[in-house]
Amino acid sequence: MANTTKGSGKTKKKTSASGTAKKKQTQTTARKTTAKKSSTAKRTSGTRKNTVREPMDEGVRAEIILLSVLAVSILLMLSNFGMGGVIGQAVCDFFFGLFGVTEWAAPVLIFFGTAFYIANRQNFLIVRKTGGAISCFVFFCAFMQLLASGYTRDTTFLDYYFDSAYDHLGGGILGGSVVKILGMGFGQIGAWVIIVIAIVISVIVMTQKPILAPIHEKTNDHRRMAEERRQERLARQAAMEEEEGKELILEPVEEPKKAGKKKKSRLLSHVESRLI
Repeated sequence: MANTTKGSGKTKKKTSASGTAKKKQTQTTARKTTAKKSSTAKRTSGTRKNTVREPMDEGVRAEIILLSVLAVSILLMLSNFGMGGVIGQAVCDFFFGLFGVTEWAAPVLIFFGTAFYIANRQNFLIVRKTGGAISCFVFFCAFMQLLASGYTRDTTFLDYYFDSAYDHLGGGILGGSVVKILGMGFGQIGAWVIIVIAIVISVIVMTQKPILAPIHEKTNDHRRMAEERRQERLARQAAMEEEEGKELILEPVEEPKKAGKKKKSRLLSHVESRLI
């Protein structure tokens, strides 16, 4: 009886072990199937997302940006003339405090600058031209600040802002800061010289054309004309020399008579006259 109980215990253990092994296999298979299902679901969801989210066309994006900038520019222009309401007036005073009197032209410059950049964004010179336009605008603000009130040492940066915001004059905090820095370093006259030359250089960088090009062209034309006159004069001299050489060759050259022959002929003539 003891042996039978022992055997039955062993069989029970074997059956329990085989059952746990089967359970483990089923769990692993279930995990594999769930992993496969999740991976396939992710792939299908990824493909669906890729098919749904298409990239926006560059032309459509450029038109949206340009129309948005146009709307902002129109609102700024209306605010400059006092037709923008309370918010428009606050925005107008803020931009006048930043740019000063150049705020009157800022909406137009913003719109045309954006349109120019979008139209020529593939041109490698667009970065230089844009930088030149921005620097020209900044130094023009400084020029208007010098023209409006000049440079005073006691004026602070906030004074430039509030004066331009209230009076709609000067160069704002942008031009006033440039005037403040240059005036402290070089004085008012030095600031005038630096700002004017900086505006000229900015225009050259913006247009990528030298301002003194007509002067260079005129000097080159004068040099070319002088060179052509010199070449014509040399050609005339060479032609005259050739004609003189031909005339000398065509004229007969008379050989000089020898002195002995002349004397002989005279003696013979004298003898013949006597004989006769």
